[in-house]
Amino acid sequence: MKKITVSDILNLDIFSGYRLVAGKSGLLNEIHYINIYDNPISEIDTDIQLFPGDVYLTFFYYGKDDTSYIMHTLDYLISQKGAALIVFDEYMNTLPKDAIALCDAAGLPVIFLNCRTPYSLVIASIVECKIAMEQKNTLEEKLETIVSRNSSADEKHHLLRELNPSFQQNITALFAQTEADVLPSDIVNLISIIIRDLRNFAAEFRGGILFLLSYPDSRNDTAAKTIQHTADQIHTAFPGARIGVSNPHKLDDAGRAISESLLCITAGKPDAAGRIDYSELGVARILVDFLGSPALEEFYNDITLPIQKSDAQNNTCLFDTMRIFAEYEMDYKKTAEAMFVHENTIRYRISKLKELIPYGKSDMDFLETISIISKIHYMKQR
Repeated sequence: MKKITVSDILNLDIFSGYRLVAGKSGLLNEIHYINIYDNPISEIDTDIQLFPGDVYLTFFYYGKDDTSYIMHTLDYLISQKGAALIVFDEYMNTLPKDAIALCDAAGLPVIFLNCRTPYSLVIASIVECKIAMEQKNTLEEKLETIVSRNSSADEKHHLLRELNPSFQQNITALFAQTEADVLPSDIVNLISIIIRDLRNFAAEFRGGILFLLSYPDSRNDTAAKTIQHTADQIHTAFPGARIGVSNPHKLDDAGRAISESLLCITAGKPDAAGRIDYSELGVARILVDFLGSPALEEFYNDITLPIQKSDAQNNTCLFDTMRIFAEYEMDYKKTAEAMFVHENTIRYRISKLKELIPYGKSDMDFLETISIISKIHYMKQR
């Protein structure tokens, strides 16, 4: 479950114009609470309950002419495993060099904000961010339960009705894997557009965006047009996105639809608009039904364990080479470029892979084996 970090809150509008003066290595510190520390040093400080993961707000009024106060405060907050310190710049614009060195060493980010920024708005913005993250985590947990093979049909049905009571009886899932640099606000805007149709649902899921489109009749041309229109909207918002599109399913099979849309991302080739249809996939369509079965697990382990053992013993990267080789359609040159090595190096590694795994009697058997293993590996990671 993802927690909000110092880095997350720095993207909030209220932090526009912030200055990070120390503790850059602590930007991934998790935030749990918000606290205020703007009081003189006192014996009762040790009686005040502070919590790991606190973000502290201060004007450092008592430290404006007293470096020892600043150092004492920082030592205290570091000892309490504080997540970050936010300083409003009315009385100072930076920290003493010793204080910066202390915070850098401890990984305590010190962020300066304009002194005209109200405490209340900073606190409210962080709390809202925390609540939004908790809601997102709750949605992801529900979706994971719907996808899980271990969940009962009744549980899945109940959760689907919780996600959207207006779902129709037929559903198609679209999963968009966006590029890493997309803005969170752009994701929110697209989700808002899609759910204007009350029959739909959309949310961030597994590092991408999941769309569930429902309709009363899967045989109607309107359903196909709606799916294409949604894919076009995703492509317009995120031109570099890969868009997996499931087959149509009954609502209670939404978990299968979601799995199909996820599988498309790794197993299929996108068209010019980034779309990959499950109906156009090959052997991966079969694999999804056997994922987790004893036979498939045995096959996967028979192939991968000798490779992983060899990598561990010899400090090589044969497993990654196999995976990337399959990803680039068994093209030695493209694989070499992707791994930043000479093409002959890839040929040597592939020959070593052939020695390690029981792939059959022909080169075709070998290529089929590593293609299937690579697809299974990706699905297991999801």
